[in-house]
Amino acid sequence: KLSHSALYFAQKSGKPIIGMTYSIKGSKLVNRSWDKMMLPPLFSQGIASTTEPFYIPSNLTEEEFEQYRLKIERTMRELTWKIDKELGIPKVEAGITAKEKKYKGQI
Repeated sequence: KLSHSALYFAQKSGKPIIGMTYSIKGSKLVNRSWDKMMLPPLFSQGIASTTEPFYIPSNLTEEEFEQYRLKIERTMRELTWKIDKELGIPKVEAGITAKEKKYKGQI
């Protein structure tokens, strides 16, 4: 989940947010970890990719601000899935965080 602080500082500074993601061929998914971490083999090929720059206007409502956050988050997720697919890595959906589990009584 993209932090509000990244958008806040981009909005105040006028600087863009540029997302960056990568994937490495042959990575193994660690299903037991909370974040479904991937472990790449040594000396493997990979792909690194960036998004277009996102400029956050200074005069947004709270709802518009959240829409920008969701758009950037969605763009990053889709870009990651795209390069994972190119390297034969299965699609990994976002999981529940430890904080969310605590509030749902699962911890």
